[in-house]
Parts: sequence; structure tokens; C-alpha cells
Amino acid sequence: LEATAIANINAVADISYGSSGSQCDASAVGTVLSQSETGTVACGAVIDLVVSSGPPTAPDVTGQDEATAITNIKI
Repeated sequence: LEATAIANINAVADISYGSSGSQCDASAVGTVLSQSETGTVACGAVIDLVVSSGPPTAPDVTGQDEATAITNIKI
């Protein structure tokens, strides 16, 4: 998860955590999907993460008129 990844990055001397961006994904919220660098990196490297914001959830608009359903889906 993101917090563990940040702690692991910050535990390594001469590199640091930079920032996290989010991406819609089927993975659980907070799962690290990718990072900017891996392996042997330069001293002072800043590592950025891309983290899952989880899968989208579609509201149930069954039984609503079309205009209301469209409005409720776009919320």
C-alpha cells in the first residue's frame, strides 16, 4: 500500500519520496501501481508513485426517467 511504499522509500539513504498521483484501477484503493524509478538510481533521486483510486462504482438508476438517470450517473 501507499503508506508502506513511502516508508520503504524514505528508509533508503540518499533517496526520497516525491509525490503520489492517482489512477482509476480495479486494484484496491491505495495499491501502488507504478513508481518513477526502480533498481539502482542516482544519489538524491526522488521517487514518485502512481496509486489506485479504486474501481468506479456506477449508481443504480433503474426505474428513473432518462433525464434523472443521466443526471444521477454524472454526479
